[in-house]
Amino acid sequence: MTTTKNSTDNEIQGTDIHSELKVKFDKQQISYVLITCQQPKSDGSMNVEMSYGGDPAVAEYLVQSAQFHFEEEE
Repeated sequence: MTTTKNSTDNEIQGTDIHSELKVKFDKQQISYVLITCQQPKSDGSMNVEMSYGGDPAVAEYLVQSAQFHFEEEE
């Protein structure tokens, strides 16, 4: 599994969708987290990318809240 993180600086990593959404979200959102993945490879590995922007503490809160939401649904 590969994880790509984008911080609040001007460095853009990851796929085009991450780059495009970073531009949109940086103007409209106080903070965001975007996690995407590609189809699994034949060996079972999967490329996972994560981008976030804004206040890192708020981004962490978003991820923790999402995790809690998924755990509640189980």
